[in-house]
Amino acid sequence: MAREVVALDADFRATLAQWLVFPAGAYLMGNGRHDDDLARMQEALGLYDKLIGEQPGSEELRYRKAWALVNLAQALWGKPDHAKAHSVPSRPPTCSVNSPPRTAGGFAEGWATG
Repeated sequence: MAREVVALDADFRATLAQWLVFPAGAYLMGNGRHDDDLARMQEALGLYDKLIGEQPGSEELRYRKAWALVNLAQALWGKPDHAKAHSVPSRPPTCSVNSPPRTAGGFAEGWATG
C-alpha cells in the first residue's frame, strides 16, 4: 500500500524508506525472512540516496540513512548463516592495522595525532 501512495505522490518516498526499515524490515527479520528483510533495507537505502541527491543539505535524510545502515548491519549480523559461517576468535589479535605505529618514545614520527 505504501508503494501505491508513493506512486501517487513522490513526496512520500522518505516515509516509504523509513517504513521499509521499520516496521516492515523488523517484522520480516523477526519471522525468519532474512533475505526479504535485507532486500527491503537495501531498497530503503536506495531511496535515501536518491533523496539525498535531490536535497543534499537535508540533515534529516542523512540521519535516516545512517539509521537504515545501522539496521542493515544488525540484520546482516542476525542472519543465521552469518552466525554459522563466522566463529568468534578465542583471543583478540595481538596487533591492529588501525593502530598507529609506535616507537620507544610514543607515536612514530609523522603520524598525525590530532
